[in-house]
Amino acid sequence: MTNKQESSRTFATCVEFPLFRAYESSRQRVNNGTMALLAGSKLALHTLQLTKGSELLLPEIFPGVDHIRKFNLTTEDANEILLDAANHLGAVTIPYVLAIHTNFVMETLKMLEGLGYPNKARGNKADLTKNDVNTSNMHEAVHLSLGMPPFAARSIPTEYELFDVLRAMRNSLIHAGGRVTSDLKATVRGMSSNAKGDWLRLARRDASTIILDNPIRITTNEIFTTFAVTKKVGRTLNAVLQTGISTSQWARICVDDFDDQTSKFVRSDPWARSLLAYGAQYYAGAKLDEAALLGAAEALGYWDASREIPPRRSVRLASIENSKTANSIQ
Repeated sequence: MTNKQESSRTFATCVEFPLFRAYESSRQRVNNGTMALLAGSKLALHTLQLTKGSELLLPEIFPGVDHIRKFNLTTEDANEILLDAANHLGAVTIPYVLAIHTNFVMETLKMLEGLGYPNKARGNKADLTKNDVNTSNMHEAVHLSLGMPPFAARSIPTEYELFDVLRAMRNSLIHAGGRVTSDLKATVRGMSSNAKGDWLRLARRDASTIILDNPIRITTNEIFTTFAVTKKVGRTLNAVLQTGISTSQWARICVDDFDDQTSKFVRSDPWARSLLAYGAQYYAGAKLDEAALLGAAEALGYWDASREIPPRRSVRLASIENSKTANSIQ
């Protein structure tokens, strides 16, 4: 699926507020770059079949390739490394993708705080606003901050469970040199049957195999799983925000967002018409009607309440022509 096709589908299902658009763009960029590197490693393997059995070093065979002298190996040695490219690339990709996702969630919580929803998180303190937000509780924190109930035992959304496995893998990679930690073991063993089934479907291997190898071995399918899970979690959070944030607040977010993007003059008819089109394209999930958008524009000083939006000139001319046609028939 191309970026354009995926974006079109996103517009129909999500509220495309600025933070979410930036997140989707970053996620797609890293996805494409990672796929290019994976494909490149396979292409390199294919090319090296032409030099199979040669005792020459790669810089001698391919002197015109940039940085080839840093890969000063024979074909056989290079093949062994390239065959394991997914494991090395996964060790980089999983932390990278999770960092992008974490930034999106944390910035979303800041946005909610600015809208008047104090950040709340599960923790040791009875006052949820006093608990720190981190990668282990940040998704539930979005729900709690919007006034939704805490997750009941064994009823955590499956995509959040899968993210928690990836989070534990990331921590093992970064903080334990790739060694399987007790936290990773506990997280994998604590997965629900639904989460285990989804992991098997996405990663093409049972989740229990993650903790069998020490250090962790990452497959190509687990790289794909990382992108799929973070995408799903992002869409889930978007749906939560759609219902948790009030219509009037979404309208103000949309108006400010539109005014940052447009070159049209505020209080002008083209500005107002474009605002309504912008809201329909990017904020359909928030169900913003004309009254909500213009009311927010008025509150923000971008529109005068006494004004009505006249139809476009083309529409007015069409109406006049229709009237002329009707009169001539009579």
